[in-house]
Amino acid sequence: MKKTIFILALILIIVFGVFTALDYRGEYAAERDLWKINDKFAHAAIDPGSVPDSTFESIAARYSAFVKKFPDSKLVPAAHILVGRVYLTKGDYSKARQKYEEIVNIYNDKPNIAVEALADIGRTYALEDDSEGVIQNYKRVMNEYPLTPIGMQAPLILAKFHAERGDTAIAEKAFAEASAHFSKIIKENAGTTVEFNALRSLGATYMASRKYEEAVDTFGKILIGFPQRKYLNTQRVQNIVKTINTVSVVELKDYEKPISIYTEFVTKHPNHPFTATFEEMINSLTLLRNKKVEFSLQKDQ
Repeated sequence: MKKTIFILALILIIVFGVFTALDYRGEYAAERDLWKINDKFAHAAIDPGSVPDSTFESIAARYSAFVKKFPDSKLVPAAHILVGRVYLTKGDYSKARQKYEEIVNIYNDKPNIAVEALADIGRTYALEDDSEGVIQNYKRVMNEYPLTPIGMQAPLILAKFHAERGDTAIAEKAFAEASAHFSKIIKENAGTTVEFNALRSLGATYMASRKYEEAVDTFGKILIGFPQRKYLNTQRVQNIVKTINTVSVVELKDYEKPISIYTEFVTKHPNHPFTATFEEMINSLTLLRNKKVEFSLQKDQ
């Protein structure tokens, strides 16, 4: 059952992911035809072990025919990748990888599509319990497509993979390499969206490796360095502030660090929509800090 849910989820994820990457606007005829094939695929994926190989071959052929029928459609990349998904679902991992490698070659100038194929190659290794294949595939993503959304996650995922296997020494090294990897990207892409995304990944890496002080500093850099609305929407600010406050107070026992971050934000961005919120945060943290100091003095007396 878990594998069935996994496969069905993949079908939906790839369609969503590729449509998003290509700024999909809607093509009725192509959408209609692809939906029909997807529907047949979804039914076959419910219990792939009971479905004849010929059915999967037929579905793969229909996706290939779709590509020929609508060569200029923005849905073509999804159809290509779904051919690989057919073989993945069928359990023919070797043939699935062969198809995905073809996709990487076809879309070598479109990283967001090529990396989707590489991500699926990693899934085939995972389904085969081939840990070395999974590791090498993540490294390939890191090296060949480091600035894609998947590439920005790969170093941390790889480090967590080692940690979950109990490979403590290897995990520590992987976390250190992930931090260095993101730091290099940050240095080379200062002031850009790439830097913003790399800072988020670096902060998550520090959190996962329990380097809390570095994590708070990194999230502070995000707040102060990227105040534009496209970076700091309400939900994102809430998440960052919650992390800074919780980690600073609970893990570091440090009220000064978040106060310092929010004070710098207010000083540098006095007219920002979140400035009033940060001023209130400064007052609240200052009050909590003073109460803690007062309690500590009373306890010592």
